[in-house]
Amino acid sequence: MVELKRPLQPLNEDVLGQIRKYAKAVALDVRFKHSNVEWDFVAISNNFTPDAELEARMAGKPRGLIMELDDPIRIRVWAKTWGQIIQEAEGRLTFYKRRLEYQASDEEALAYLRAIDAAYLSEAVKARIAELDGGEAADEPKAIG
Repeated sequence: MVELKRPLQPLNEDVLGQIRKYAKAVALDVRFKHSNVEWDFVAISNNFTPDAELEARMAGKPRGLIMELDDPIRIRVWAKTWGQIIQEAEGRLTFYKRRLEYQASDEEALAYLRAIDAAYLSEAVKARIAELDGGEAADEPKAIG
C-alpha cells in the first residue's frame, strides 16, 4: 500500500502515525490472519520533518523502515522521500546492468523471434524476419538451434 503525500506535505509524526494505523488495521483484520501474504506500507513525500527522519533511521534496520511485524502476518511500514526511492532504483539498475552485461546478437534475437508464436509478432517484424531469412515467410515458429 503506497500513500503519496502532496509535495508540500512533509513526512511528519502525523503521517507516520497514519500509515502505521493502516498497517495495524490489516494486521488485526481476521480476513488476513491466515493469509500467506507480506505487506509493505510506504508513505512517500519530498522531505521529512526532523523528528520523523529520526524514526526512519532505526539502528540495524534498513533506512526508512519505521515498523515491522511478523505475527500474525508479515508487515513492513516504510517512510521515504522521492529522492531515496530514485536513488535505490538507480542502485538496483546499476547492480543488474553490471551483473547481466548481456548483449544479444542479431542471430540470438532472430532465433528468439523465430521460436515464438508468429501471432504475437507485428507484420513489420514478420517482414523483417522474412527479409533476413532470405525471403522465407515468418508465419510458423521454427526450432532454435
